[in-house]
Amino acid sequence: MKKQIWKLKDQALFLQRLGDLLGKGYSLLQALEFLHLQMSLREQQQLMKSVDELKKGAALHDVLKELYFHRDVLAYFFYAHNHGDLSFACKRAALILQKKVAYQTQLSKIARYPLFLVTFLFFILLFFNMILLPQFQTLFETMNVSTSSFTVVVFFLLRTFPSMFVIFIVFLLLFLLYYHYFFCKLPQKQQVQYKLLIPYVRTIVRIMYTYYFSSQFSSLLQGGLSVTESLAIMNKQRHHTFFREEAKELMELLKEGRDFSELMANRTYYEQDISYIIAHGQANGTLSIELEDYSEYLLEKLEQKLKAGMAVIQPVVYGSIAVIVIMVYIAMLIPMFQLLGSI
Repeated sequence: MKKQIWKLKDQALFLQRLGDLLGKGYSLLQALEFLHLQMSLREQQQLMKSVDELKKGAALHDVLKELYFHRDVLAYFFYAHNHGDLSFACKRAALILQKKVAYQTQLSKIARYPLFLVTFLFFILLFFNMILLPQFQTLFETMNVSTSSFTVVVFFLLRTFPSMFVIFIVFLLLFLLYYHYFFCKLPQKQQVQYKLLIPYVRTIVRIMYTYYFSSQFSSLLQGGLSVTESLAIMNKQRHHTFFREEAKELMELLKEGRDFSELMANRTYYEQDISYIIAHGQANGTLSIELEDYSEYLLEKLEQKLKAGMAVIQPVVYGSIAVIVIMVYIAMLIPMFQLLGSI
């Protein structure tokens, strides 16, 4: 039987509670057995199977992967399993998922009412095109009233809007099919390169990838590993293909004697600030601390950028709807004024 995927909010709550228990001194198995009592029957069954796997020697990141936990947090547990604080990894992963849930909820609230309005307008325009517009045209022809160029343009736009809306929906569905069946199967680096071509998406991608790299790399360095050893660990993880390939490429370049900060400055996937942070941290022997602080700053920056993007969406949607409503209103009033003027 196919396993059911845990909702993001359930994953976040589970990881937050697990991190709290581990921080209080519980062992991993004790914490999981304790959490088992607070879950639904389905989650209890899945969790107990996971406990059995852990008792057999399986790693936590592999167990969570079998439970279909989000890919962005699985690598945290891979690094914590090798060199790191498991409690910290749980809390950081929970924070990431909580923010994802918050953004999805906010975006859903922003889109829900405009989507209803757009759908309502679509049916109004269908009614206008199928019933009112033909009657106006017949009335004009019967009374031999000429229509102004403005009226002709408005009628044309309103007449074509439902067709354009249907075409837009078709293109959107085709895009989603392309994204799911073709784009997602491209190599990870190629996917990122395409995303960097889109203005707003480019900014978000760079912040996210820089945050991920600095956060994970700092945790490995804090475990006592060198830069090369940390990259070797990143190269072993299987949860994020992009960073596995990135770590391998960086290791090869470092073996050639290249400077780490200069290498990062030339990587288009990251914020340019990271090269300065690395150079400054290496010079002062505080690279792990500075990368951790930098990752916290990036998380705040990401939140601000996403909120700014969401703040733009709603006015644009409402403005577009307002323009369409005004066009419909004008299209209904102008014929009446023209008819009154012809009497």
